[in-house]
Amino acid sequence: MQSRPKFQEKGMNAMDADAVKAFLVKGSDLPTLPEVALLVMHKIQDPDSSASDIVRIIERDPAMSAKVLSVANSAYYGMSRRVDSLNMAVVILGMRQCATLVMGMSVFKGFSKSFANDLEYYYDLWRHLIASAEVSSILADRFRLQDPAMVYTGGLLHDLGKVIICMKYPEKYHAMIRMCREDEFSLSELERKEFKVSHDVIGGCVVAQWNFPPSLVNIIGNHHSLNGDLDSIAEVATISLADSFCRQESIGSSGNYQPADFLTDNAWAPLFSQGWGKNLTERKDIHHLLMEQKQRITEMTEEFLEICTA
Repeated sequence: MQSRPKFQEKGMNAMDADAVKAFLVKGSDLPTLPEVALLVMHKIQDPDSSASDIVRIIERDPAMSAKVLSVANSAYYGMSRRVDSLNMAVVILGMRQCATLVMGMSVFKGFSKSFANDLEYYYDLWRHLIASAEVSSILADRFRLQDPAMVYTGGLLHDLGKVIICMKYPEKYHAMIRMCREDEFSLSELERKEFKVSHDVIGGCVVAQWNFPPSLVNIIGNHHSLNGDLDSIAEVATISLADSFCRQESIGSSGNYQPADFLTDNAWAPLFSQGWGKNLTERKDIHHLLMEQKQRITEMTEEFLEICTA
């Protein structure tokens, strides 16, 4: 490998680090993203950036520009008149949301060929990710987290490591997913048995190589272990809860077919100290809130997926 992954060391022990190094083999094997996606992600971290900066980057990719316009005109945003300029679309979506959508659509398009023999699972995985992003955003608002847009991004990309594994070992990984589907094995446990490391750690390592913000690296790399930087543990727990809700309600499929229980999920524990969810009645209220929005989340997920596959 050309350089050691800049993964959050608090969330990765020496054994994990060695396993990731062995898994990725060398730097040239690391997946790359389109330049537009990386430029947008980096620009959004610049406090001096503006909507026009984002527009100038997206304009370089006509296909991506068209997709962003499609999202802005989708029923999800409910605009009363047609959005026909990229400038207006970025203003409507918001800079951070726009950056997230560009990143998500780039990942979807860039790695879909690795799932050519199992597109059904790939689409189901993305249904899970899109829905998890929306649920994460709802929970972030409820928990009064400082950056709901960052949490949305984490929800959309939290299972990126699964895409990376499948890119490198498609036949082996699809066989593992079939085993989980048929016998309700833990996919993370099978990953650790086969590769000595699980998808969350791999995903965190790869986005660190892409120079993602540390908070996102922490979310993606620790959404199962609930470890990492304590300053963002509430965000990590929120992503994990969103994942649990979407698995419990069968919105898409993460490849993990073990039963999920949103109300008793271990991810609530880190939120207790933040003042959220310690009371079972409160957790039920939050679950009710999500159930009230389940149909909207499902419809929005299908619409976003349709735009991605266009």
